[in-house]
Amino acid sequence: MTAKQLGRIFTQMRDEAPHDLASMNILFGVQYSKEIKECGRGAVQDIVGWAGVPASLSTEVSKGVKLARYVTVK
Repeated sequence: MTAKQLGRIFTQMRDEAPHDLASMNILFGVQYSKEIKECGRGAVQDIVGWAGVPASLSTEVSKGVKLARYVTVK
């Protein structure tokens, strides 16, 4: 999966979020941690760029990627 495709998915997740966007940013990182890692270094910034959201959200997505080692999605 490419960073562009992940950016589209990230946008879709945020658009469909009921109201808690902060949690969705981290949840995206958890759910797609494997795909994000496969995109290589700097992938999170690329994904956030393709999603058209503020660059500061890359921190939240990165938190999700790191948390993926310890959590599962219900």
